[in-house]
Amino acid sequence: MLGSFGHGKITVAQGFQYSTSVMRPASKGRVKLHSADPERAPSIQYNSLSERSDQEEMTDAIRMTREIVRQRAWDPHRGREVTPGADVKSDAEILAWLRANVGSEYHPCGTCRMGVDDNSVTDDEGRVHEVEGLRIVDASLMPKEVTANLNGPTIMMAEKIADRIRGREPLAPMRLPFYRATAG
Repeated sequence: MLGSFGHGKITVAQGFQYSTSVMRPASKGRVKLHSADPERAPSIQYNSLSERSDQEEMTDAIRMTREIVRQRAWDPHRGREVTPGADVKSDAEILAWLRANVGSEYHPCGTCRMGVDDNSVTDDEGRVHEVEGLRIVDASLMPKEVTANLNGPTIMMAEKIADRIRGREPLAPMRLPFYRATAG
C-alpha cells in the first residue's frame, strides 16, 4: 500500500514508495528568539537544500531510486511514477520539485550543541555556558547529526547527564563480544 499524510488528510492507494534522506546535511538552519517573551514562538528556519552538496545528493538519490525501480524484479509491481513524475527529468527540474516538496524527518538536533568552543552552548553535562542553574538535556546537545533515529541516543545522553546531576558514578564499560559477517 502507498500512503501519505499531511495537512490533516490521509491518502492510501495501491503502490509502493521510496524515501530518501540526506543523513549528514551540509545545509544548516537556525532557531532564533523574537523576544524575551517565553509565550512567543521562536523563528525556525530549516534552510533545507541551501548547500550545493545537499542539492546534488538529493538529485542523485532521485536518479538512483528511479534506477532501482527500473530493475527487472520490480516489473510485476511497477506502475507509473507518481512523484516527482516521469516528466521531471533534468537536474534543474528535479531540484525544483525537491525544493517544493522536501520535508523533514522531524528529528532536529544540534541547536544548543555541547562543546568547549565559542559556538557551543553547553558543556558535556548540559550546563548552559554563563547561565547559572540551567541545563539542556535533549537532542539539541548533539554536536553532529547521527545516522539514526534520535530517540535512542537522546535517551542515552539524558540518562548519563541525569546520573551526573544525581552524583552517580558512571557504569563500568561492558566488554561484550561482537560478531562480524564473514565472506564465503
